[in-house]
Amino acid sequence: MGAFSVYAKSGITEWRGDSEVEGADESGTAMLQGFGATVTINRLVSRLEYERIDAPSLEHLNILSASLHLPF
Repeated sequence: MGAFSVYAKSGITEWRGDSEVEGADESGTAMLQGFGATVTINRLVSRLEYERIDAPSLEHLNILSASLHLPF
């Protein structure tokens, strides 16, 4: 098995959108937290990551992603 690492991140995100719900927020800022793991085998980098936006109106935007990278 290749190199393995874990990481965490935190920051602020700005968002904008159009709402069909009367009185709902259409823009704002919210905290963003995430964590993930990376495995590198030869030059192939695989990553699994979860990101959470700390805003009740944006809970449906929490993300779980997996990716493969081949740097050149």
